[in-house]
Amino acid sequence: MQGLCQEWGVRCLSILKWIGADIERDRKVASRLQLFERKELPNYSCVEVIGPYEPMPTTSCPKMVVDGAIKIIKEVPELLVTDLDGATVEDVVRTVNSGGTVFLHLHGDNYFEALARIPLSLSHPKIIITTQHPALRPLCVPAFSDGSRAIVIANIIAKRVYITGFSNNEIIKIPPRKLIHPLKSRKLSYSRTYEVLAWQRYSGQSQEQVNG
Repeated sequence: MQGLCQEWGVRCLSILKWIGADIERDRKVASRLQLFERKELPNYSCVEVIGPYEPMPTTSCPKMVVDGAIKIIKEVPELLVTDLDGATVEDVVRTVNSGGTVFLHLHGDNYFEALARIPLSLSHPKIIITTQHPALRPLCVPAFSDGSRAIVIANIIAKRVYITGFSNNEIIKIPPRKLIHPLKSRKLSYSRTYEVLAWQRYSGQSQEQVNG
């Protein structure tokens, strides 16, 4: 994964410009994220990643819920991956207080909101900060969408990964007639393309083989 993140880092600035991100704000937040230590990751024999499309768990593996999918499932997840677009601060607190782990992705658009609104310390051992900058201390996850991040993280912490609740088992298929902000659409498009190529290159197999 280190090699993958280094390659991602070489392209990160041009990628951020292409998707229309606020580069200066991202740089300011990056300097703050450098203050956070990288935390020890949990380890599992298997994990089931739960996306937002009719998320019906199909295994007994610990559940890793993707952002807004937490609104649909009835149980408090063991693992939550979010950048606070879909999951709320209350969801983060509830997961942590129940003993779960939250992978909180921070960047220029959400760092100050998270700092102001989450009533827990971001240094809490159950809040693992992720970033897309390989040079920083927090965990580097080379992806731009919560779904893609969740699958990358799951493959880091678990020996076997199952995917549920993604439309047609595709990571970022956009539902018909749903209005998507252009920035979000570009993030999804690039993340999906890069993720497929990256896993084929660094694992020697397709995601279908990894997650099937």
